[in-house]
Amino acid sequence: PLRPASALVLPEHREGELAQRIASTLAAEFNVAVSVSCGVHLDGIRPKEIRDVLEMAEGLTRELRDRLEETGGN
Repeated sequence: PLRPASALVLPEHREGELAQRIASTLAAEFNVAVSVSCGVHLDGIRPKEIRDVLEMAEGLTRELRDRLEETGGN
């Protein structure tokens, strides 16, 4: 489950949805406020590459969640 989140996005950038998804996921998991900053830049990115980036981000989010759980979220 995700928690409500807001994003500050630079004009002409589209990483806001990704940052919002990561923040919402971690906020729901740990019941805390979360701040996420991210940037992705690939010239001429193709749909497959976008999917790859999203998959990597999801994997990194899971890894971060697992590490935070190991340390008690601190």
